[in-house]
Amino acid sequence: MAGDRPIDGRADLHPDHPENLSPEERVLTPGERRELLRHRCLLRSPEAADALAGSPAWERDLMPFDWQLPNSEP
Repeated sequence: MAGDRPIDGRADLHPDHPENLSPEERVLTPGERRELLRHRCLLRSPEAADALAGSPAWERDLMPFDWQLPNSEP
């Protein structure tokens, strides 16, 4: 997958660092982020659906086009 940001954030940065995952991205589980990247949509309701519903622009904020999967994943 093309992209320049690791889908799980950078392990060398604190999770709240501005160059790491956004608060909206951290709401999704790693599996949900992979589903969103691979299919460009969520196939199931996310575990944090209520938290996402409270963020009016979450669909726009979770555009995965700059994410990349680890080299070990297809």
